[in-house]
Amino acid sequence: MPKAPRASLVPSRRPNPMPPKGTSSKPLKAIFRGLTMSFSGTFYSNDKILPHEKIAGWITHHGGKWMREVGEGTTHLICSVEDYKRKTSQVQKAWSLGKLKCSIIVLEWIEDSLLGPHGTKRLRAERGYTLDRTLARIKKGRTDHEKFRARFEEGVRIARDLCDSNLHHVYCDSTGFEYKVVLTRINFNNKIPMERFTLFLFESHALPATYMTGAKFSRSHRPLAYYRDTCIPKDFPSAFADFKHFFQLKTGIEWDARLEPVNTKAPEPFTYKPPVLGRPVGVLPWGYVRPEMCEGEKVVEEGKRVGEDVVYDTDSEVDEEEEVEDGEETVEENIRQ
Repeated sequence: MPKAPRASLVPSRRPNPMPPKGTSSKPLKAIFRGLTMSFSGTFYSNDKILPHEKIAGWITHHGGKWMREVGEGTTHLICSVEDYKRKTSQVQKAWSLGKLKCSIIVLEWIEDSLLGPHGTKRLRAERGYTLDRTLARIKKGRTDHEKFRARFEEGVRIARDLCDSNLHHVYCDSTGFEYKVVLTRINFNNKIPMERFTLFLFESHALPATYMTGAKFSRSHRPLAYYRDTCIPKDFPSAFADFKHFFQLKTGIEWDARLEPVNTKAPEPFTYKPPVLGRPVGVLPWGYVRPEMCEGEKVVEEGKRVGEDVVYDTDSEVDEEEEVEDGEETVEENIRQ
């Protein structure tokens, strides 16, 4: 009787089907996981209309969800400037959910998240892409949105060294001043010729916003050191008090007097160089005038006084047509210096 063929000890495997043409077997990075989005308006790419279905495909292929109408679970409304100004039903529904539940942002937020530097995909901070902020910049005549967002992202990158960059960015106030302040000290008779503190005030991406202060210390030919003692989420007055205290500790002058000529008794203080005249310098005390402006006014006043002291002889031959027109390894001793 013939023996039955011996069963193979190796289990049989079915051949894996070939992936469809034009697709990759590698899953896409789910940067939109947990987010649900909806659209309002007409969007363009390379002067051509970009269908909502195509944008929805980008979102779903990267872990997100898409809803045709804004609903209770919507986290983001991608909106055009025109629809936002018209206050469409989609916009009003998003408003009714509140800013904490649903953010209204421009399409560039999705594009920049998917097409980051060097082809990296990363969920960008929303605060630089909101319609409120975009319209505020347009109203002020500022159209350099790409540079603004690049600067915003740079603030996010800086935050990685001192706190969670997924949650914070460098704070920028209503005047356009960025709270990234450089304090320097030059030592001519020292092995370390240059020392620098970079002082930051961070703001959270999420609302209601929280704030925190941190600093980076660098020296010539030495590793970086970080000051994280006050890198704890606080309300604005508390975090700003930490910021001003650190500034005064290192420079010997108060933050509100930062634009005044240097006059301090602190031993070997760090120096702060204010922005040039015409650039944002941050919020100033009510009625404060920069010293450069005061000097200009002083010159004008002196000119007026000289003009008043001049007495013309009525008998002299003066042409009546001639008139005068008025016209960083955190070392405590370094931190406390």
